[in-house]
Order: sequence, then structure tokens, then C-alpha cells
Amino acid sequence: MEARASAELAHRSQAALSGRWADFRMPDNLWARIVYDFLLAYRLRTINRGHLLGALIPLYLAWVASHINITAAGAIPESHIEAVAAAFEADKTYLVSRWRWPDRFNP
Repeated sequence: MEARASAELAHRSQAALSGRWADFRMPDNLWARIVYDFLLAYRLRTINRGHLLGALIPLYLAWVASHINITAAGAIPESHIEAVAAAFEADKTYLVSRWRWPDRFNP
């Protein structure tokens, strides 16, 4: 699942980098998984926290660009935020399981 999410992000980022900014959309479930993975890495101190937060900034800006594109296409901003919140809620078990038992998921 994580490799697929990374591949999906790479593919969508490629669309943005090629100059088709109006086509860029970050799926809500992908954004939720990115945020959850960064939260877990922050908690577990996987890497230096300053570097970790620095790595999150471009991903956050990509989400902002996606949100702007979605709302510019006619979506109601509040409904998009509600959809993002629903994606976070749907993936909550992923975060809880890794928060409680992090050693079960390390190779």
C-alpha cells in the first residue's frame, strides 16, 4: 500500500512539474496517509525532526495547489475540506495501529 501511494504521488507530482498545474490533484486519501506517516515519523524520531518538517513543506504546498485547483474548477471549498476530513477518518485505524504498536511495522 505504501509503495502504491508513493508511486501515485510521484505520478501526480510529475504532472505538476511538467507545467500542467491546472490538472494537478492530490487524492484526499493520499494526503491523509502522507500526514499520518509524517506524524508517526515525528513521534518515533525516525529522522531529525527539523529535516522531517522541512520535507513536509513541499508536500503541503502540493496539497494547497491541489485544493486551489479543485475549488477553481467549481467545487465548494467547504465540501472539499469535508472530503479531506472524511479521508482522515477513514484511514484513522492505520494511524492508531502504528501509534500503539510501532515495533510491529518495522522490518
